[in-house]
Amino acid sequence: MTLEARFVDFKNDYSDLCDWWASWDWPALPISSLSTTGIIVENNGEKICAAFLYRTDSDICSPEWFISNRYASKEARKGAVEFLIDALETEAKRQGFKFMFASVVDESNILKKLLDKGFSKRLEKQMVNIVKVL
Repeated sequence: MTLEARFVDFKNDYSDLCDWWASWDWPALPISSLSTTGIIVENNGEKICAAFLYRTDSDICSPEWFISNRYASKEARKGAVEFLIDALETEAKRQGFKFMFASVVDESNILKKLLDKGFSKRLEKQMVNIVKVL
């Protein structure tokens, strides 16, 4: 298993992302709504998961729109989301951000993975807002 993170290439990756959203019964987001800082994780060349780092004019950024290839094998997916979170953190630090803020559905798998990666939990109604100091 060889996980690699790279920036999303909209020309070559967008149709795959749309297929992933459709497989999870989510509407595809238009490219114009996605941050240009998207990161995709591959395992031996197979696209596994992606997310987008939204930048602000402050020292806070937000990792959003986590999506995965529903049909990738369980073995190929192992550790990919955690690898993606690390890659987002590395890029956020490279860009000079001090905090990452995310809102995710309570009790979701992504929430558990973010908490395992050092985010702290603060509950809101039906949502969880979490932050990680970089």
